[in-house]
Amino acid sequence: MIVLALALGAMLLVLVSRFGTSGVMRLTTLHFRGRPLALLACLAQVASMLSPQHRLALLSVTTALLLGFCWLNRATSGFWLVTLGIGLNLLVMLANSGHMPLNPAAFQRMSGVDLPSGTTVLFSKDRVLADAAAALPWLGDRILLPGPLGRVAVWSVGDMLLLSGTAQLLLVTMKGTGHDQRNLWRGTAPR
Repeated sequence: MIVLALALGAMLLVLVSRFGTSGVMRLTTLHFRGRPLALLACLAQVASMLSPQHRLALLSVTTALLLGFCWLNRATSGFWLVTLGIGLNLLVMLANSGHMPLNPAAFQRMSGVDLPSGTTVLFSKDRVLADAAAALPWLGDRILLPGPLGRVAVWSVGDMLLLSGTAQLLLVTMKGTGHDQRNLWRGTAPR
């Protein structure tokens, strides 16, 4: 969860460096419907990590809240990818009793630590599970970025879709309508 937030922050910094303060000002025009639903979903997700005995119930609450938020904002650029990413992550966690299956080989390559299958990662939603022990293992955390970035985190397909949708939302919003729509780096950003 922290790595996802850091990735979004890095993405935002790249876009700010490209579109400057005018891009940031365009971000202030974003208005999401149902913002309290997203906040409550985040709180329920944190509570599910801290309260393992209620993880599945809290994950169900998170799902309902996020689906409501996504439905209300479905016309916003990038939101279908965000919704699909969230949906895939929630699907695999519901299928695995509220845990995100973490591929042991990917975790070992990322961290250098070899954890046995069945180990729950403290203060997270992750449980190290071999593919044979996980439901829908191909949707779990198993993707590593290339090179040294592979040491940052293990990602799921849902995480990648969520990041792609958020990147689309930020790019379209920060770019505005006065830029060449074909290329992110063509032309100069208006100030």
